[in-house]
Amino acid sequence: MIKGIKNQILVAFLVIAIVPLLTMGVLNHLSSSAALKDGIEIKFSTRVKIEKNNLDSFLKGVKDDIHFLKDSPTLHRMLAADSKKSVPERELLEKEFLALAVNKDIYCQIRYIDNSGKEVVRVDTDGEKTVVIPQNKLQDKSDRYYFKESVSLNRGKLYVSPLDLNRERGTIEKPLKPVIRYATPVFHEGQKRGIVIVNVLADKFLDPVKKQNSKTMYYLLISNNGYYFSHPDSLKEWGSRVDLDTKENLSKDFPEDIASKLTSRNTDIIEVHNEILAQSIYYPDDKNNDLYWKLIGVGNKNYLFAPLSRLLNIFLAVLAGSVLFTFIFALLVSKTITEPLIDLTKAGESISQGKLDTPVKVYGSNEIRKLAQTIQRMKESLEIAMKHLMK
Repeated sequence: MIKGIKNQILVAFLVIAIVPLLTMGVLNHLSSSAALKDGIEIKFSTRVKIEKNNLDSFLKGVKDDIHFLKDSPTLHRMLAADSKKSVPERELLEKEFLALAVNKDIYCQIRYIDNSGKEVVRVDTDGEKTVVIPQNKLQDKSDRYYFKESVSLNRGKLYVSPLDLNRERGTIEKPLKPVIRYATPVFHEGQKRGIVIVNVLADKFLDPVKKQNSKTMYYLLISNNGYYFSHPDSLKEWGSRVDLDTKENLSKDFPEDIASKLTSRNTDIIEVHNEILAQSIYYPDDKNNDLYWKLIGVGNKNYLFAPLSRLLNIFLAVLAGSVLFTFIFALLVSKTITEPLIDLTKAGESISQGKLDTPVKVYGSNEIRKLAQTIQRMKESLEIAMKHLMK
């Protein structure tokens, strides 16, 4: 019976102590975990935005250069002298283009193309040497999409081409040379006289992104159609019809609903399988919202959320320690309560068997003490009654 009371006291104490402790602990852990997870996601997303801002800063410099070229005094002196006959002025412009190409080291071509689509001045670089293209090797670009679109623009407007693989005489250049073209029309004395156009070596801004790739995180740069400009596996890059036409794109690597979000203007954090994806959208031409890229950071969830696992382990360790302490404390409390009862029970049983010399221990100052005193008085009463009977 006493053991039953002891167990009941122990269970009651544990329930009263541990349930609130467990509830508060779980709620606190969930709150801390949510805050920590939000912080991790914000930090991860910020890393992606920083890379996007680096891309933005790089291409902003290109926009500044193209506006400088259209207003170049050297170009306008050549136009004033008639570009087809003014050899000295044209040579000065060639030197200016050459100096820009050498000093900036990000352009594979800088050109002035007249209204008919004929290249007038062109400077090329192959990464090792930068040269002025002789007049007899200049080409007609009147059929190229970038010329048609840029020559039709109004004064001050900027044309930004899609990012694609460079072609020479209609054939994709080898080794592959991804480029993006910035162009603007040239006006001289109120008349449109052609365009200036620069071909930007895209590797100059793609390579720094790739260098950030690691075993725990990598970056994808995609078009709004989901084709890869940058991917850890280079065989997946340039899969669109206008490039290598391999058809490798985002939809082959991610579930349809995820691919749809990644190619949209959505910039939410996405979790898929064992990865977390942070997105940042970039508009190469801030006046054309239909042309955009997505920079996507793909992180290993186990690595990024490792602090959450550590927090859980700490929580479980603290919880286990608290439960153990509570159990030991409850055991001691129940023992303190039941041991006097056990002693009094034994004393009562002995007295009931006539052993009136059995000592009765008196404990503390609570109800158990009163119970012990009652048994003591009962024993004394029995002793008196027994003496009377013996007479």
